Amino acid sequence: MRARIAAALACAVLLAVACSLDHADLSNKACPCGSDYACDTARNVCVLSGELDASADATPGCSGQGCACNVDGDCVDPDYRRCSAKKTCVACVQSPDSCPVGSYCNDDLVCTLGCKGDADCKISPTSPHCNATRHECVECTTAGDCSGGKQCSPSGVCAELCDPDAGIACTAAGKSCCNGFCIDTTSDLFNCGGCGTKCSAVNGTPKCTGSACTWTCASGFAHCNSGNTGCDTNIRTTTARCGSCNNDCTSVLQHANAVSCSAGTCAFTTCVTNFGDCDGNRGNGCECGCGAVPGDRCCPGNVCNFPGGKCVGGGTNPKCQ
Repeated sequence: MRARIAAALACAVLLAVACSLDHADLSNKACPCGSDYACDTARNVCVLSGELDASADATPGCSGQGCACNVDGDCVDPDYRRCSAKKTCVACVQSPDSCPVGSYCNDDLVCTLGCKGDADCKISPTSPHCNATRHECVECTTAGDCSGGKQCSPSGVCAELCDPDAGIACTAAGKSCCNGFCIDTTSDLFNCGGCGTKCSAVNGTPKCTGSACTWTCASGFAHCNSGNTGCDTNIRTTTARCGSCNNDCTSVLQHANAVSCSAGTCAFTTCVTNFGDCDGNRGNGCECGCGAVPGDRCCPGNVCNFPGGKCVGGGTNPKCQ
């Protein structure tokens, strides 16, 4: 009798929880679920009823960017916890933008420094407005943001107007007349170091300091080439610049086949003949010569690569004979 009463109470509690949650957003929350949801028992999370069968399409045990998913709960890598519209695990989604304050979700679906709206620019009293196209905090976005007869320049600076042909010159020291606006070319993004030199915004947020362009790059990108090229290199996948501009996998990984760069780390498949990874460190490739002639150190796996060659001797340095 006591067991039946306990079971009845447990059922009542579960029903009460489910009923109280019927109208809440339960997606990816722990079971039990409301009436519009079903429990994905494999993960013990709630999904919309129509997604239960589809969730089987997710890549089991997959960790990282690009894993197949149907809901956020399918994405287990802490750096890629969102399921995109294309049903792959990504760091962020753009609508609505899921990145924290002071950053935005770029076209590679990675959070990078920049603004989504004016709220992200509150920490910058001299640049309180967000240019949502460039994701940059600026002094103005419209003429209404400026005072004293100044106008909003294309770069987002309140500036005096000028027209050399009409005899209207810039009166402020250090300003140049660029496309009708009196501009400080030592700090203006669209006129950096001279009128018309616009700092590249490729894969990052540019800044003009001392008449030179610099960049804060999006995750996985770096400014490796000379000149006004922005964050020109994908250091997650570029073999010659893997993880940084100066890390060339073909030099780092010795005597290795199929050298590549994955997630900013150098990788290879196998060692070329007569070389081996003797120290067990995949990061330096196949660093030791081995197994080519009698007297050579045996290749890993006790291999000798000449006819009739045998690996003999114990310890840490067996020899071929």
